[in-house]
Amino acid sequence: QIANVGVCYSLFQDGKPVGVGVYWTHDKTKVFRTLNGVNMEEIKMTDASELAMSKFKLPPPKLRSEKFEPTSRIKNLFSSKAVTADGKLWFKDNGEWGTYEGDPLDSNGDRQGNGKMTYSSGNTYEGGFVNNKYNCEKGIYKWSDGDFFEGPWKDGERDGAVCIYRNADGGVEYSGYVAGQATGEGLFWEPDRETVFKLKDGERKSRVSLSLATKLAKEKFNLPVPEKNSAAAASTDENTVVSKGSKRFTDFNDSGYYTGPLDKDGKRFGKGKMVYDSGAMYEGYFANDKFEGPHKKLYKHGTYRWKDGDVYVGQWKDGKMNGTGIFQIANVGV
Repeated sequence: QIANVGVCYSLFQDGKPVGVGVYWTHDKTKVFRTLNGVNMEEIKMTDASELAMSKFKLPPPKLRSEKFEPTSRIKNLFSSKAVTADGKLWFKDNGEWGTYEGDPLDSNGDRQGNGKMTYSSGNTYEGGFVNNKYNCEKGIYKWSDGDFFEGPWKDGERDGAVCIYRNADGGVEYSGYVAGQATGEGLFWEPDRETVFKLKDGERKSRVSLSLATKLAKEKFNLPVPEKNSAAAASTDENTVVSKGSKRFTDFNDSGYYTGPLDKDGKRFGKGKMVYDSGAMYEGYFANDKFEGPHKKLYKHGTYRWKDGDVYVGQWKDGKMNGTGIFQIANVGV
């Protein structure tokens, strides 16, 4: 099922649809017989139901439409590009569709050169493309909540020695990235610019002095201390407070101290850290006072460490492990 596009029943081989299948549009007004994932001919709903039951032993799907997506002229269900009836160019990156503006497409219809993507979520990317993927020395990806990343891209992933990630609340990270992953030493400045943490592969390791952070920023990244974001600082002063390890919260019947932002109701949100009385620790994102994440598809997952050495790194939803993750059991395996 492709979100907001439709549903296809098919056999798959080596990651590709093969043979005869059936495809319902997202609004369930049309249905097609497919061959190797490509729409071949429109068929009747009754014929589609019979094909679904006889070949796949499945009833017709229940579909509903929530928002516009580029469905009007997509011929291959697994395509990452389309042209809608209004002439807009649509492409899919990181699982979401968006419209493209920029340099002309090449003869294969792929993005080459400079351009801008505006996605249905409100996120945007502005920078260079090579062979239809993000690729440039300085591309900017902005999330709809105000966070943004600035730095080099290669083959669609963040990749370079000097990358800057700015949180909407004013926090700033300097890191190097390889194939989309933070690598090596980095620095993270809290919005006050007086609290700085040294990073290792994107994880906070220790707090460092402002003088040492200033030196590392210059030597490793050739960057100055980031300026305060006045708008973010004003918003933070009015609507949030920052707990520096003095506020206590309870998760899984285990209480501990929290370091990170709190909203106006005193609930944890954004990126923070819990250190529990049991010796356990969680570092990652919070939403409505619960573990949540990854906050961004292009960013990090949440990490929970138990006292006995077990570690979970992965996705969270509503305070629970949910989605893809890695669970490492101490002295046993992964």
